[in-house]
Formats: sequence, C-alpha cells, structure tokens
Amino acid sequence: KAFNSLLAIILSFLVAIVINGLLYLFFRYGVYDAIADYVTSISLKYSNFSMTLFGTFVTTIFAWLGFSGPYQYRSFVDDNTSIENLNYALKYHSVWGVPHPFSEYSLYHSFGTFGGIGSILALIVAILIVSGAGSYRRVGVSGLIPTLFNSGTSVMIGLPVMFNPLYLIPFILTPILNIVIAALAIIAHIMPPVVYPVPMGTPGPLVAFIGTGGNFIALIIGVIVFFIDIIVYIPFVRLNEQIWLKMQYIYLQEEKEGK
Repeated sequence: KAFNSLLAIILSFLVAIVINGLLYLFFRYGVYDAIADYVTSISLKYSNFSMTLFGTFVTTIFAWLGFSGPYQYRSFVDDNTSIENLNYALKYHSVWGVPHPFSEYSLYHSFGTFGGIGSILALIVAILIVSGAGSYRRVGVSGLIPTLFNSGTSVMIGLPVMFNPLYLIPFILTPILNIVIAALAIIAHIMPPVVYPVPMGTPGPLVAFIGTGGNFIALIIGVIVFFIDIIVYIPFVRLNEQIWLKMQYIYLQEEKEGK
C-alpha cells in the first residue's frame, strides 16, 4: 500500500510539473493573450450566435485555468454591437428589432454569468441543497453574498473549482446552455434582446429583466435557466462529496494502521 501511494504521488507530481510547465510557456510567450485578442477582434467584427457561443466557451475555459478570457472584463462601452443596439433602441423607442440580437452583452453577460463565470451562484445553491460536508457548506455560505453580486472568485478558489476536473463539465455547460435557451427565446420572439446597460454587480437573474427595460418574460427566463443550472450542478456536487468522503476514509484507515 505504501508503495502504491508513493507511486501515485510521484505520478501526480510529474503530471503537475508538465502541466505547470506548459501553462508557464503559454503565459511566457503570450499564447493566452493572443487567443483572447483574436476572439475579441472576431467577436467585434462578426456579432452572431456562433461567435458568441465560441467566445463563451473560450472565456469559461480560460477562467477554469485561472486566466482572463476575451469576455471577462469587457464593459458595455467596449462592445460596438452593444452601442449600436442601444442607439437603435433609443432612436426607435423599442428593444425589438435591434441589429445585433445575439451579441456578447445580450447573451453572455445577461445569461451566462450568474454569480460570475460558470454560474457559480448556482453551484453555491446546489451545495447548500445537497452537500453534507461542513467544509463545503462553509465555503458556500461565506461566498454567497459576493457571488450574489457576480463575484465568485472566492468560491472558485475555496472549493476549489479551478483545475478541478469534476467541475469542468458543469462550469462550461451551464453558461452555454443558458445562452442557447436565451437565443431560442429571442428567435421565437418570446423575449427581446438585452439592450440597456445594467449596473455592475447586479444579481445575474435580474440582468436581463433590467436590460430589456423591465420585460417580465426575460425575468422568467432568467429564473428558469438559473434553476436549470442548479439541477446541472447537483450531481457533480454529490460526486465531488463522495470522492472527498472516500479520501477522508482512506486517510483515517491509514492513520489507524500506522498507529
């Protein structure tokens, strides 16, 4: 058992060194910045659903790796398509029929960042619902208020979510699922695109409601996708807790055998 444990530690250490070296080289030679700049330039030039979907995927992956993605710190005024949509709405006194209905702001920033990148707020709620581990619940409770206002960094580090392969799938899936549902609602003319700027720190499910000028369908869709995100996270929270409990059990058994 001791040999197997030592072998696992050595292999994990070697894999960590290789991954860390690759990440360092990517950062040292500006690979992340080049990718982010490319996605940003393309998204500004071609504002469509596929581009927004791609930008969402890249931003989420980068956040999971601990880097800033192309959509992470873009403000409303930095997005030409958002300005064009706003000018259209002010000119024609309507949020319907804007030239860029599937823009980064209308989809990603309005539906893909509930509690920060990766819908971290939904993860916290899922933890509070199903987790019995005191340490995870403490992280969730302590990070609830800042995450409610779209600052989920403490939870991403505290659980952790970053570099945690168990949370990678829901972390990527939830924002993509959200913007797909929002885009379908816009295509079906159930909900108008999000056009008006919203104060930074507005709770995620309220962004679309405020940004559409108070459209209640946008509010309902925001709440619906938030609950869907919670459902997506729940099985991964349970799996993560099962693995943690098993590791604790093995550790305690080894402690007893050592004594």
